[in-house]
Amino acid sequence: MITICSLYTKDIEDYAIIGNRSKIYWCKKQGYKFVFLNEILDNTRPAAWSKLLLLQQELNLNPDTSHVVWIDADTYILNYDFDIQKILDEIHTLFISKDFNGINAGIFAITNTQQSKDLISSWWGNTKHIGTAWQEQNAIMEWYKELGPIEIQRLVKIIPQYMINAYPNERYFEMPNIIHLAGVNHAERTNMFIKLYKKDEKLFNCQ
Repeated sequence: MITICSLYTKDIEDYAIIGNRSKIYWCKKQGYKFVFLNEILDNTRPAAWSKLLLLQQELNLNPDTSHVVWIDADTYILNYDFDIQKILDEIHTLFISKDFNGINAGIFAITNTQQSKDLISSWWGNTKHIGTAWQEQNAIMEWYKELGPIEIQRLVKIIPQYMINAYPNERYFEMPNIIHLAGVNHAERTNMFIKLYKKDEKLFNCQ
């Protein structure tokens, strides 16, 4: 079983709800479990940190889940035939892509193991990044940078960006499966999602 997790807050719900329609359709087509929240899980930290609590919750409550996938609210599924399970395995702990800044935690997967649970706890415990520009992303990047080459090979599988975390206005050798509007302003995100939704509306209405 694959579990897809996402979360959004009221201030971004206009485009997040649209993005969720694509995720719901994708999960139903592929047979994934979809879990999303429209509230944060810890009021003492910015919303982005709640992803770690939601992932930990799903790992703890669902031993039959082989992998849990996080996907940011500012994402939209472009290829509903994409089976993310085919790029996952039981060997690695973290499955993530890279951009020009390094690994990007907008979309990633983790294997349901005690090591994954400990990893999420360590990211959560790195409190010095609370309030920084990239929040929990900084904690994850710091962990990755501290790994040695052997540890990286053992723990992390880097996925080509076009497969799970493509950015708009970037060229890829193959068609992207999921678009992530990282760094795009609110109005542009909303407009882009509306255009994508109109393209897919008939699919959604046939569910």
